[in-house]
Amino acid sequence: MYAACGGEVQFIAAYSDMSASSLLSGSIGVGHGRGQLNDVNGWLAANNNPGGWWQIDLRSQKAVKGFYTQAGYQGTSYFTSYTVQKSYNGTTWTLVDGGASFPHSLTGNA
Repeated sequence: MYAACGGEVQFIAAYSDMSASSLLSGSIGVGHGRGQLNDVNGWLAANNNPGGWWQIDLRSQKAVKGFYTQAGYQGTSYFTSYTVQKSYNGTTWTLVDGGASFPHSLTGNA
């Protein structure tokens, strides 16, 4: 789905195009498997261990200029840093911009 966002086109992926390393409860699109902004649950991994991931398949090559993150309901669930990676085949992953102009680790919602 696409929507206008400050002169840019905003892409909102369908839940069928999302996957996660783990979920505290539910499945993708249900319970803690909802990775959309302003959702009461959002994505919450099964544990607080490093290495959890949320993946969105854009279905085709797209120029991505940014993305949003948000702390969980009432600010009690959040991450402190994250990395952004890209893949053209879903198997081989590289850091966005190879880390040259895009930080390897970004500050989260803490």
